[in-house]
Amino acid sequence: MENRHKSYWGLIDSIQLAALRKELHGHIYTDVRSVAARIKSTFGVEYTHQGVVDLLNRLGFTYKKASEVP
Repeated sequence: MENRHKSYWGLIDSIQLAALRKELHGHIYTDVRSVAARIKSTFGVEYTHQGVVDLLNRLGFTYKKASEVP
């Protein structure tokens, strides 16, 4: 059997994914909104909040909402 379906990795290509992964390893982002803004400014692609969370999960990152510590 032949598999004719391509797997979906998002709106950016593999080279852009590698650049994003490198950026995420080198800089700590405190919220998804800032990651989405970085993707838009760097690659010109808009992601939704959930889209960024899904993308981070596919790249092996986990998103945890920052909270204040008393």
